[in-house]
Amino acid sequence: MSGLPKEVLTEETIVKFLTSQPILDANGQPTTDMEYRQIDAAEYNQNAQNKENCILTSELIAFLKDTQPKEYQKMLDVLGSEEQVASSILSRIGTEMKMKLRAATSANVHNKNSLLPAGTLSLLRNGQLDAGYGAKFTLLYARPASNKNPEHDVLYRKNRLAIVRQLQYSKDETKEIDLAIFVNGFPVATIELKNTLTGQTHHNGIKQYMQDRPVKGEKFLEFKRCLVHFALGSEQVFMTTKLDGEKSRFFPFNQQYNNIGVKSKDYPPTIRTSYMWEDVLRRDSLLDIIQNFMTLQVTTEKKYNARKQTFEEEVKKLLSFHAIINVVQYIDL
Repeated sequence: MSGLPKEVLTEETIVKFLTSQPILDANGQPTTDMEYRQIDAAEYNQNAQNKENCILTSELIAFLKDTQPKEYQKMLDVLGSEEQVASSILSRIGTEMKMKLRAATSANVHNKNSLLPAGTLSLLRNGQLDAGYGAKFTLLYARPASNKNPEHDVLYRKNRLAIVRQLQYSKDETKEIDLAIFVNGFPVATIELKNTLTGQTHHNGIKQYMQDRPVKGEKFLEFKRCLVHFALGSEQVFMTTKLDGEKSRFFPFNQQYNNIGVKSKDYPPTIRTSYMWEDVLRRDSLLDIIQNFMTLQVTTEKKYNARKQTFEEEVKKLLSFHAIINVVQYIDL
């Protein structure tokens, strides 16, 4: 491949790679299903229901029908139409999400049995969604620890990963993100792409997130809704788990210092970050990170209030994102 002179070609490279890798069966043999599906941007961008709920509804419903048809049928028998079922499920998810997005408090720290409200992460990992009408749904199937449960293995391989180019995350149709990744319909990652051959680096991607992606009024960008945001340059990658305007804190997500010396056999020397799509974002890797290597930690600190002349307890929240490339990133919120 000759150089990548434009970000759009990097988009194409990433999408083409991820959507052309076959899912392997329990014996390690390729199946006819690919690790990712590319969803046309119009499916999300022109669907008010998707934007309101920050969910790729078609992917969510397809996953539920494919993995839990009996539970889905319970709702269909009562509600009578697929549209009503989808609307009811989204309404229930919206209620649950609102609870999971609430701010952690000192009570969460002192009560060790209290589940921390971790947004999308909580919904995907913690138990089942009670959708009403007698139906309960699992929203993510974890990879089985062994091959002794072939039924669970089949369900794990039915998790649906989707990638969308130029996703309009806002009601303002001029606001787009280069790439967005969804798992079973839920947003888990956004990526802004930059290329040194166009005079831009990851620093420009960080600046774009900090200055051009205001979170206020944008549900898609809320902390704990979309789990991680990457500024992916051709030489380095930086990430954050919380967008907060100029207060956003991005951390390196490199294989080594500044990725100096990092090479890829399939790309020119100017491309040092192909490990992102060749490794980190691969299906098994990303699902493993979501299931086992993302955590929300809450602690308290004593902070002096000069006005009241007293020490007060301040809650500190930590959302950590650990990657298989042996890089541990975290942000103090």
